[in-house]
Amino acid sequence: FDHFTSLCSDNDAWKQEYNKKTVQVFSKLTPESNFKIIKVHALLKGLDALTVYNTLHDPEYRKVWDRSMLKGEEVCRIDSNNDIGYYALHVPTFKNRDFVTQRAWSHSSENYIIFNHSVFHKKAPPLKNFV
Repeated sequence: FDHFTSLCSDNDAWKQEYNKKTVQVFSKLTPESNFKIIKVHALLKGLDALTVYNTLHDPEYRKVWDRSMLKGEEVCRIDSNNDIGYYALHVPTFKNRDFVTQRAWSHSSENYIIFNHSVFHKKAPPLKNFV
């Protein structure tokens, strides 16, 4: 998590891709892979960091506020701060999307971190009619 936190704080070599009102999106190439990494800075007025962290981290509550979600479930728990999950969403005028991701999380008095990356898992194989 220390490396992740330093990436978030670092501004060197980040290219601004989007900047409107309270949201800024940046991208950066990494020497470790051919993928860009993305970071988003957003000001969520009226919400404290703990509330946002808990809202994003609660799969049952997500069903209430995420109108695009078709299905979301934990595939397996790796340890107390990592799991693999499945998320499917409705995408109007396109094929529905689904994702299998490994999610890691940590929180302290200064930072609330949730990040994920796509993985393959035998308990969540690719499905027809989803991209």
